[in-house]
Amino acid sequence: MAPTSDSAFRRVDRINSLMDIYGNLLTEKQRRFVELHYGEDLSFGEIAAQFKVSRQAIYDAVKHALGNLDKFEKTLRLLEMKPAEDEIASAEDAAKAAHPLPQKTVPDVDVSPIVNELQAIRRKVQKQRIIYNVDWLMSDLARVISQIEKLSGISAEETGRNSE
Repeated sequence: MAPTSDSAFRRVDRINSLMDIYGNLLTEKQRRFVELHYGEDLSFGEIAAQFKVSRQAIYDAVKHALGNLDKFEKTLRLLEMKPAEDEIASAEDAAKAAHPLPQKTVPDVDVSPIVNELQAIRRKVQKQRIIYNVDWLMSDLARVISQIEKLSGISAEETGRNSE
């Protein structure tokens, strides 16, 4: 699925960015199929032949994976918060030119309960293999985000994100 226009290129670039951020939340097969189709430019038929399944099975898995990636982004908005490379460069230049400001200190906090909860979510996702309903996952992730906000003292409103 080689991009032939700016919009196709932007779509593939967005999918690759979403995979960088949320790819580990997909099942192993979903992640692999998306990587093969969008990253290595293989057709659904080529992937199906490689895995000895139907083309429709590959299409469905990729479709569900992309739907899940969109739901993750809609809820967490991590891609939206990720600055573009040119924004980073101009921000770095501006920071070098400006006078240094005192940095806000972050207190030492024990994040192991949050890490454990995220690992439990990952095991649950891996166990289910293909996720057709992500409501439970969104709920679990919202709970973890809430814990992080409590530990850091930063709310979703302060970061410009609102939970949906």
